[in-house]
Amino acid sequence: FNFSSYFSYVVDLDLSMNGINGITIAAPSTNILSSLNLRNNSIHGSFVASAIRRLQILDVGINSITSVTIGMLSQRCFLTLVADRNHLHGSFPDPGDFPMPHSLRNINISHNSVTAISNRMLRVRSLDVSHNELQELNTSLLPRCIELRAVENNLVALEYTGNLGSMRVAEFSGNHIREYQFGVEHKGPLHFDLSRNLLSGPLELNSSFAGTKQLILDDNALLSVVFSAVSTLHVLSVRHNALSSVSANASEHATHPKNVLLLDSNDLTNFDLDDLSTGGETATRLDLLSLADNSLRSDNVTFARSGGSSWVVQVLNISKNLMEKITWSEFCRTETLDISYNRISDTLILNSSSIKSLRTIYAHHNSITDVAAADSSSDSTMFVENFYLSHNLLDSFKFVKLAHHHVVDLSHNVIRYSQALAVNHHLRILNFSHNFVTAIGSITGRWKHNRLDIDLAYNQLLALG
Repeated sequence: FNFSSYFSYVVDLDLSMNGINGITIAAPSTNILSSLNLRNNSIHGSFVASAIRRLQILDVGINSITSVTIGMLSQRCFLTLVADRNHLHGSFPDPGDFPMPHSLRNINISHNSVTAISNRMLRVRSLDVSHNELQELNTSLLPRCIELRAVENNLVALEYTGNLGSMRVAEFSGNHIREYQFGVEHKGPLHFDLSRNLLSGPLELNSSFAGTKQLILDDNALLSVVFSAVSTLHVLSVRHNALSSVSANASEHATHPKNVLLLDSNDLTNFDLDDLSTGGETATRLDLLSLADNSLRSDNVTFARSGGSSWVVQVLNISKNLMEKITWSEFCRTETLDISYNRISDTLILNSSSIKSLRTIYAHHNSITDVAAADSSSDSTMFVENFYLSHNLLDSFKFVKLAHHHVVDLSHNVIRYSQALAVNHHLRILNFSHNFVTAIGSITGRWKHNRLDIDLAYNQLLALG
């Protein structure tokens, strides 16, 4: 492609998704060009853009480029370089091929073969070096960076030698990091991703993470987590590790994350919410607590405070554990509860005074044989809107009054007969499929003016209504 006088007044030029294998730029024809997009072409070897005077944005991603040269004419205005999915290799930037413009703010050189960041980038705010071959990364070369992505490299250690307390995003997942070291005066980034590394042993969440709000540590080999400072964390994810304990340091005023705590797929056998905080009554709320796929048993799990008051856990997931029974009084301030894939058997006893806040219960894939009220004179399920009881051993359905239910799933049980059902306009889905129902009683109520989906497939019906 040859620039000519026809492009003298072009400001933005998009030549992406073509078959261009070379480009010639003449200085007189490019006085006002500020954005050049050559993405997804067939350009090979070195790319030279030294004749473009006012270039601000250059995208040469998805080519076969081995080096990029930006001339001195653009030193004061060049802002963004995108050169991902090319054949860049060795150190970046190479002073011979790419004199670093002082104005450069954003760099994306992901999916190349870069082995080192060699020059100081004083004004770079965003750097993406993911999917390269970096073995070390000196963060002091990036004093003003607020977004750093180094996913899927060969980093073995992480050391903050520069002040990155103002960083918003730091992603280092998919490396070989075994240890990290922060200076006392430094703070972690707001979003910090160290998942899929080789971190092991105990993890102490101390003042080094004072500025971090989201910390992702999934798929490592951590053995324990200790909260030892007043946490600024909103989200902590430590899934797919080898955790055997999670606790707070009793000697300090330590608190758990403010919103979300994900501890799925670990080796937890005991769990007590009181162990997560020494911060008093002010630290008693979680929006989401997930303990799925551990080895928790009913006798070794406590969700009530030692003083008798209850924690506020809006969504609680304890699926895929070894729970044999449920103490409903501990969930009186929970809205969504997932107890699926456990060992709950016999009768699931509901206490209407203890489940007033519960709106959705996932209890599928257990061995529940019956659902009953603690007080037979009360309608213990009147507050539950969505009830998922599929894949159990229920042989009948006795909820005569479905006052506030939206979804009732009783599929894949051994129900043989259902008595008359009185429903109202809230009910949307009633699933009796894959049972042995031979007859179902009449369905009455105000549902006739609203859509109600009833699934009775794969039964042995002989009579309806």
